Amino acid sequence: TNNGSFSYIQKLIFDDSGRLLAGTIHSGLLRTADGGNTWQKLLASNFNGGYSDRVADIELASDGTLYVSFGIYSSDGIYQSTDGGETWVDLIEESEGLPQENFSRIEMATAPSNPAVAYAVFTDIETNESMGLYKTIDQGMTWDSIAEPDAIGMDNFTRNQAWYDLILLVNPEDENDVMVGGIDLHRTTDGGATWSQISQWYGEKYPYVHADQHQLISLFGDFSYIISGNDGGVFLLKEE
Repeated sequence: TNNGSFSYIQKLIFDDSGRLLAGTIHSGLLRTADGGNTWQKLLASNFNGGYSDRVADIELASDGTLYVSFGIYSSDGIYQSTDGGETWVDLIEESEGLPQENFSRIEMATAPSNPAVAYAVFTDIETNESMGLYKTIDQGMTWDSIAEPDAIGMDNFTRNQAWYDLILLVNPEDENDVMVGGIDLHRTTDGGATWSQISQWYGEKYPYVHADQHQLISLFGDFSYIISGNDGGVFLLKEE
């Protein structure tokens, strides 16, 4: 395409069939099955039930369920597909427990060990802080609010920057072991009941990891080795 569809890409993933999905902020969710020669629009404003064009995140559960969040700089929601992107359910409207208004960017993560479990963190559209973390254990039909981490020296762990630095990752072998990144990194091992700070951008009390977290990857699927991508580059977190 040459119409500006790819001027900003928020995320790229492959689905279970090897097709590449692109989350854009100008043309919604796109998919190619021929190496990028042609693209099919799956979800966007006035298409397939979408409200806006601004994809924030794409997550693929281990059973093939797709979750796509929309709404960077605007309120939209989370859409779910169980048929490879052919049809979609608006979880803000159809599920229970999620915020209904005053949110913008939504970051998500699914649990590889249990496709029924997913996490989401919502951004307050006015303050640009996290406005809450949520967890589902029934594949998105109901959501419970879970605790937010405390960050040293901050009223909110995203410090008014959730529009910019926000990331979640679930341990591939444990649905209750989760990392969340805002300015620093935080971890829960009890499904979000409690959190521990595990890094600090100036390294006074916790190990130094540069500020502003954008990506988390478990190296070779091992949660003892985490790659953090942030404004300072790439950091390796190794559990002793």
